[in-house]
Amino acid sequence: MASRTDVRFHCSKRALRSARKSKHGVARRCETLKTVLAGNVEYGAVVSGYASLRKMRVQVPEARIGKSGGYRCIDRKARIDEIDYVVFLEIYFKGDVEDLTGDAYTVLLAEAEAVLGDPLAADWED
Repeated sequence: MASRTDVRFHCSKRALRSARKSKHGVARRCETLKTVLAGNVEYGAVVSGYASLRKMRVQVPEARIGKSGGYRCIDRKARIDEIDYVVFLEIYFKGDVEDLTGDAYTVLLAEAEAVLGDPLAADWED
């Protein structure tokens, strides 16, 4: 398990756009996601068929939505030179989309690989 000081986070343009457009203000939960993943970078369920992608629930208490209808965040993690890098790829409302398609996961995986292939070119936050 990594400590807070050796985990870096990057939010893709797609994830930022989705979070900002959300009707329940999910963008405010970004710091909570970072805190959870800083404590356990392996948190979340592996996306079936895409073992390097993980999906986690995003709780938005003020929305008063049960777990099954809440938000999901898709991310990709990689350990490079003793630093854990986490790329937030997509955030979606499960009430709008039950799950992403295989094509959507393939696109997200390609985006993650591009960022992680050259981590020094991306903007990262602690």
